[in-house]
Amino acid sequence: MTTVEHWMRSSILAIVIAATCSAADAADVSKSVDYNRDIAPLLADRCFACHGPDASAREADLRLDTAQGAEASLESGVRAIVPHDPGSSELIARIEQSDPNLRMPPAEAGQAFADEEIALLKRWIAEGASYRNHWSFEPLHFQIPEVENKSWPASGMDRFVLARLEAAGLTPAPEADRRTLVRRAYFGLLGLPPTPKQVQSFLNDTRPGAYERLVDQLLDLPHFGERWGRHWLDVARYGDSNGGDENHAYPHAWRYRDYVIRAINDDVPYDRFVAEQLAGDLIGDGDFPERSTEKLIGSGFLAIGMKILAEQDEVKKRADMVDEQLDTIGKAFLGLTIACARCHDHKFDPISNEDYYALAGILHSTEQREQSLETPQFRDAKSEYDRKVSEIHKQLQAAGERWASMLDGAAPIVLEAEAFARGNVIVDTSNYGKQIGVISDPGKQENFAEYDVEIPFAGRFVVELRYAASDSRPGRIVVDGEEVNEQAIQHVTGSWTPDSQTWFRECLVELDEGIHTLRIESEPYMSHIDKLRITRAQNTNGFQALYNTEQSLYASLSELRQQRPETPKMMAVADGHVRNVRVHRRGSHLDLGEEVPRGMLQTVAIHAQPKLPSDKSGRVQLARWLTDADEGAGALAARVIVNRLWQGHFGQGLIDSPNNMGTMGARPTHPQLLDYLAQRLIDEQWSMKRLHRLILLSKTYRMASVHTDPQAQRIDPENRLLWRRKRQRLEAEAIRDALIHVTDRLDTTIGGANLMVTTSNPSAADLRENQRIYEDSLRRTIYLPVVRTNVYDFLTLFDFPNAATSVGRRAKTTVPTQALLMMNNPVVIKQAGQLARRVMADPKLVDDPQRIDRLYELLYARPPGQAEIDSALEFLSLYLATIQRSTADESDDPEAHAAESERSESNRRRAWTALCQTLVMSHEFVYIN
Repeated sequence: MTTVEHWMRSSILAIVIAATCSAADAADVSKSVDYNRDIAPLLADRCFACHGPDASAREADLRLDTAQGAEASLESGVRAIVPHDPGSSELIARIEQSDPNLRMPPAEAGQAFADEEIALLKRWIAEGASYRNHWSFEPLHFQIPEVENKSWPASGMDRFVLARLEAAGLTPAPEADRRTLVRRAYFGLLGLPPTPKQVQSFLNDTRPGAYERLVDQLLDLPHFGERWGRHWLDVARYGDSNGGDENHAYPHAWRYRDYVIRAINDDVPYDRFVAEQLAGDLIGDGDFPERSTEKLIGSGFLAIGMKILAEQDEVKKRADMVDEQLDTIGKAFLGLTIACARCHDHKFDPISNEDYYALAGILHSTEQREQSLETPQFRDAKSEYDRKVSEIHKQLQAAGERWASMLDGAAPIVLEAEAFARGNVIVDTSNYGKQIGVISDPGKQENFAEYDVEIPFAGRFVVELRYAASDSRPGRIVVDGEEVNEQAIQHVTGSWTPDSQTWFRECLVELDEGIHTLRIESEPYMSHIDKLRITRAQNTNGFQALYNTEQSLYASLSELRQQRPETPKMMAVADGHVRNVRVHRRGSHLDLGEEVPRGMLQTVAIHAQPKLPSDKSGRVQLARWLTDADEGAGALAARVIVNRLWQGHFGQGLIDSPNNMGTMGARPTHPQLLDYLAQRLIDEQWSMKRLHRLILLSKTYRMASVHTDPQAQRIDPENRLLWRRKRQRLEAEAIRDALIHVTDRLDTTIGGANLMVTTSNPSAADLRENQRIYEDSLRRTIYLPVVRTNVYDFLTLFDFPNAATSVGRRAKTTVPTQALLMMNNPVVIKQAGQLARRVMADPKLVDDPQRIDRLYELLYARPPGQAEIDSALEFLSLYLATIQRSTADESDDPEAHAAESERSESNRRRAWTALCQTLVMSHEFVYIN
């Protein structure tokens, strides 16, 4: 990034940061200047790139992000900051310079400090130039404020909001009506609209505590985990393919997705949730014995990231994978851009190059691998499978004992399969036939092998083959030109290797004394055949019946083996070669510096660093440190997840940059409220459901989205002080799910493997087939595959996140293509048709006004007004008249009249479909008040 590009970006960020300050704050010049609130954003925006934490980029040996550096004497003898003396402070002199060659920041680097900003800096220096740690590195600090309107707050949370409003002379909006609340709660907690029955049930519950009961009911539903699991999957950069280059499928990534859904539904404490994702393979069960399997799946968090598989340099590939993991860990759990310190000290935050490689050593000591997962369901299925196999084997053993009494005790005729007289098969003695020799096919063809067999005396003979087969490759056996078994060599032994070679009785045949030709055929492939055995029968009583019984048992065994439960697989990690790593100068693995002991971030830790075991990666200690509110980074981690939950409910976080709580991130609009909620989370044993409940039951959450206070829009037009509820557009998933849900056809099955779509090198036909699969699916959107290089277009148009990196906040766009999608997309049109069929076929709806009423209840959770009914009826009438004119048949033929009747009904469905599509295209359907 060039200097100019940096300053342009910084200027934009400065605007964002400044916007987080309320009008009340800006107006109150009597308050003392606060370093974190007022000064740090200015210095970070204009100065830290050249005079900040990064020693390699520091100019003039001046450091402005610490008091020690800012107050030190420079080589020229001046001091950038002289506490209590702005006139002697070189910083003020340089930023007030009129000479562009002396002014700071340089003219080519960006805009100069504004007069009001210079005045603020002077006030700060005059007051003593007090520095503080960045706010996010400080311990939690809050004091529940006193408020004038003591009847309004439902909890301490509301008092923080009301105190800010009262200070600005504002009042909160009234509570939303009950229909708005029930729709808001359903979408907010489940991502689905309430049905008319569910709305009416809430409206009919006039007992005290009805809303509280509704919230508790929704929190207990499994769809809660689907809704809030998707929020976390954004942060965890979930994808079902590696993306980047070859875009190979991740066939087992869905297990991590389902793990997240289950964990959120089960209210797994957040500190445990973090530990399972970073060290699920290493942590003990402790108080969670039921999670012995779940914790292993959780470690897939580290494995599901984007990878450049085509990278030929394995050392660089590993370093890039670790960097991707560190970037995700930093943003997801700490709200810090740790990866910025890969090449040098972080330019804005106090994260050193050594800190980066201390953490990197933990991940370099960790290997990604596909692992088996013996779930309780698998163990039960495997036990039942083994029981059935054992029973068949017992019956086969009994049949074998009966055969022994029937066959001639003399030595049978045994032939090596590879000793054929004629054939086009291959002989394998080094691979599948190692040490035994087998015949097999050279590829797709009509395979055959013929043997000239000398029979010493006439009689009835049993022909047996010994072979191995992982899949059934049936063929036939021909003796002297006559087919004797058209379904030979069809059984499955379990593998292609010698260890599974098994004898099978293939046929009974009458043979005279002399030379006979035995021919084995199969097409297009052949099992790996080792030997042939021909044995004369001395007792043929019951011979055929026994043979038929045994063949039936073998067929049952083959069929059963095809149903053998496969050991589930998962993407996971495990400790590998435990080691420290050396600093990669400028991020290059080819230019190594000093070795750095594995450890945590020095700046974020409140007390001593945890001791890492020499024989373990240190992921357990990392996970514990991240959520240790007393000695580790727990305060920051709590702030981060609290902000994510707040953002999910209000559409905007208490901090606008949820993945960056460092110096260049936004400041919290309500810092003490953030700390209060973070402390509540910790005190409630990190229960996220309890925090959800606290938020939903608050008066802040229940406010209406419309407020008549004339001062509010003028004082706080962006609603940063939360004087009303902000309207929110549904995310892409909720729009699609709601479209299908209102037709009563949504597949609400929880979890399971992905739909099969082509990911790697898809052709145009593959892409069309993928699109068809997406459009035909009735499953919730969270279960659709996320193909990193080809995300379903319905989702991308409504701002689905880039799964290549952790996304803390989705983009919010309003573009014409979104409206065009709702007008033309096959899914929208199809679901509008299904919705029309639903209301037209409902026997309880006797006329069109009732059908319109039902549509409004389904789509908006409210009845229509009379004007809306009249408008809908007029729409139907005009639409129907238009299409009937274009399809009318003037013929008197009775068959024509019948066809006309059918067309009339079809036209009526078309009119209703058009109405339904018009209503789902409306603002009210895709927005929540």
